[in-house]
Amino acid sequence: WSSSLTQRHNLSVSGGNEKITFFAGGSYQNENGNYKGLQVDKYTFRSGLTTTILEGLKADVAFNVDHNISKANNNNVNNDARFFESMITVPRWVPISVNGVPVNFNNGGNPLALLQSGYYDNRKSQGYRVNASLTYQPKFIEGLTAKFQICQAGNNSTNSQYEPPYSIANFKRLGNNGAIYSEEIDPNLSPFEAVRRENARIVPGLSRGNNYQGFLTLGYDRTIKLHSFKLLVGGEQSRAEDESLSVYWRNQLIPGSQDYWGFDPNTLTRQDRSIFESTKRSFFGRFNYDFDKKYLIEAVARLDASSNFASGNRWGLAPSIGFGWVISKEDFFKDNVPFVNFLKFKANYGIVGDDRIRARFWQERYTIDVNNGYLFGDNNGNGLNPDVFPNLDITWEKKETINVGLEASLFNNKLDFGVEFFRNRTFDGFDRGANELYPLYAGFLAPVVNYREVYNWGSEFTIGYKAKLATDLNLSASMNFSYGNSVIDKTIYSPGDLLENRAPDWLATTFGTDPRKYNASNIGLIYKGMFRTQEQVDAFLNENPNYTLYGVVPQAGWLYYEDTNSDGIITDADMVPMFENTNAFFSSGINLNLTYKALSLSTNIFARFGGKVFYDSRARTRPSNTTNVLTLWQDRWTPQNPMEGRFPRFDDQTLGRNSTYWAVDGTTIRVNNMTLSYKVPTKFANKIGLANARVLATGNNLWTIVNPLDYKDPYTSSAYDYPILRTLSLGLSVGL
Repeated sequence: WSSSLTQRHNLSVSGGNEKITFFAGGSYQNENGNYKGLQVDKYTFRSGLTTTILEGLKADVAFNVDHNISKANNNNVNNDARFFESMITVPRWVPISVNGVPVNFNNGGNPLALLQSGYYDNRKSQGYRVNASLTYQPKFIEGLTAKFQICQAGNNSTNSQYEPPYSIANFKRLGNNGAIYSEEIDPNLSPFEAVRRENARIVPGLSRGNNYQGFLTLGYDRTIKLHSFKLLVGGEQSRAEDESLSVYWRNQLIPGSQDYWGFDPNTLTRQDRSIFESTKRSFFGRFNYDFDKKYLIEAVARLDASSNFASGNRWGLAPSIGFGWVISKEDFFKDNVPFVNFLKFKANYGIVGDDRIRARFWQERYTIDVNNGYLFGDNNGNGLNPDVFPNLDITWEKKETINVGLEASLFNNKLDFGVEFFRNRTFDGFDRGANELYPLYAGFLAPVVNYREVYNWGSEFTIGYKAKLATDLNLSASMNFSYGNSVIDKTIYSPGDLLENRAPDWLATTFGTDPRKYNASNIGLIYKGMFRTQEQVDAFLNENPNYTLYGVVPQAGWLYYEDTNSDGIITDADMVPMFENTNAFFSSGINLNLTYKALSLSTNIFARFGGKVFYDSRARTRPSNTTNVLTLWQDRWTPQNPMEGRFPRFDDQTLGRNSTYWAVDGTTIRVNNMTLSYKVPTKFANKIGLANARVLATGNNLWTIVNPLDYKDPYTSSAYDYPILRTLSLGLSVGL
């Protein structure tokens, strides 16, 4: 583990004249990581050209190229959480290596051994993008604009993963619990093969992609006295295709070989093969009208077709219409409400469509099974299995939206206020719930159908304030917050989902319920207390002789719970909604900006008040001789300190179950970022030959003022995740 370094370099050039302008630029970025062998290099090139071909006819062309190289010696290139956890959970009494030899302390989970084994995951990717457009604005039709635009992009990547065989040593262990490692290799135990020679692999892979998108639009923009008109109509065509293939060879025959010919040729296996194609075609139109900037109307319509649906169901219409009324421009308002500088009422209604499913669910689908096929003589054959049952009738999922709101500015534009109320209804939603209605031996997955219906509604508020606190001292602040809820009104379900045999299975997933109360986090046991002494256990069992916690008689140092179903024992059947509402009653992002002459300070703060958050399940993991746990467990019940320990014993049967014991108030206040900048006065900058100069300092993820779970960052799901990094940057910007 070591400090990492990031560097970026940019170079650009631009120029031209009245008829033609151009720019070109390139950049290079290099990053290394905290782990050995981790490195990323990024190269980019950007260029563009704008020219006037004829009067009113303009052409634009832009060309971009990217080339990326990444290298890693650990097996979690995209998500390092598990690899990071394997380091921080090793107790201090466990050596990662002895005399340079990696130690087997966790059945092969030694991160140092992996880094030293020769393992690598190297990836290269290249991509390009070309944008070209022609814009025509004829003089003989004032306000008319015709534009043709096309974009072509492509990418390809190669990757190679090498998993070599390697062993880690078993050292003699001392002490009553065998937790102390000596410097002598145990002759009675063979070296632990973290990766055996037969399981070593070389995995090459290739992928490519290609897509294009074309637009043709006609626009008309005209103002006649107090009337303004804008009309836009057009069409769009897009197509995308991707293809990938990766294979692997196992069983390394030539020690140290990192090429496929060093592995058993008979083990060649397809790891992944995918081909994807999609096409969309659209026609659209938009009409805007306003009278004296007072009465506003906007109407939009789209007609889209998607290859995700079968012929006859591909087209979907998405219309919407909106109205606005600037009340503050009315004479009756201006004359009677002078403290309101701007007031606008707005409302809109619309229907939008979504084709958010995998391609071609309307066609028959099969999967090829290379491991469980059929036997023909002495040879194994590939199997062909039905996949998702086709549905020719599937079509666009739709959402109906209704919004009404107000925008206002008051007291000489010092106070800004906005509020919106909305209600959305998703209907003809994609639903796979019927899959649970078929027996496992049916041999296929249920079709996707348009059935699901969901409502969500709520309100959104924004408030901004600007004030002059003193001469040259100004303050501006803004915040936004919202309230809302949702409900699943229709969905396909299995009748077995409604049986009260395991509360979490049905309470948290039943449609028609309030998700603020009926959610997976809020279904649990009702905590009543902790058995501090054996006398308390005996007294409790005298009153409840059959009481058990998941089949085990309780012991001192364990938690106990309410028997909600009155059967005398505690099981998952006693899980119920723990709280009426787990959501915060107020949650907002707050922006503050303070300026004094050339000095400026700005910050963003997140604030959440109320609600419930829960200790995550990984924080409740039991320790072992080779796995450490969070320091919060130092404050636990022990025989030496039975009356004051905050947490129960590690062998409590209910550690992994949700309960009110693990719930805390969710109030959180966090300073996300802050920037302090100073603009050097022009006269001082000019004295040293500069046109302007600015100095700034920026910090991100700075402080958590109130943290409901102080064992982890509130922006991470677990303390074992890769940490949220705090960054501090100093900058200088000068102009010559």
